[in-house]
Amino acid sequence: MIHLQSLGLGKSNSLNCLTQLFDTIHIPLAVQDECLDPISSKIIKGPPFEVHKIKTVLNLGARLGLGETEAISLALELNIKTIVIDDKDAFKKASQQGLNPMTSLQVLIFAKQAGAIDSVKKALETMKENGNYVAPDEYLKALRDAGEIPDHSPSPLEDMQPTTSDATLPPTIVAE
Repeated sequence: MIHLQSLGLGKSNSLNCLTQLFDTIHIPLAVQDECLDPISSKIIKGPPFEVHKIKTVLNLGARLGLGETEAISLALELNIKTIVIDDKDAFKKASQQGLNPMTSLQVLIFAKQAGAIDSVKKALETMKENGNYVAPDEYLKALRDAGEIPDHSPSPLEDMQPTTSDATLPPTIVAE
């Protein structure tokens, strides 16, 4: 699941890369409603995006927005394990629910590895220009993981971050 409004992919002009990476991208109505910019709104109206009305919205806590809550609920409802989500509280809640969350930065790295985008750095710069905050340590880690800057010994903080280098993407995801 991908939260398209807050997710950097929409703000990096890399939303189209999702269509090259996944056979199906499920999003809840709340996320569709959050996609107000014309480009994202147009992209999610066609395949591989599928918009769903949630049957049962879980009570996951007041700290999560409706988009994040519906995305986690939809992933569980459809029994889809992979959810792409950037909100730290939602990432943690998704993990607690037995899902395999990944961040938009991880998706960008996969997109580069799959040839869907040329440069993670370009995508990150566009995200920043469009008002999406990327922490400096996450920015550098994404560039290292994408092979765009030399690797170095990881700091203790980096050891705690999820990695994408050996993972594979499933054909279907639910997008928050």
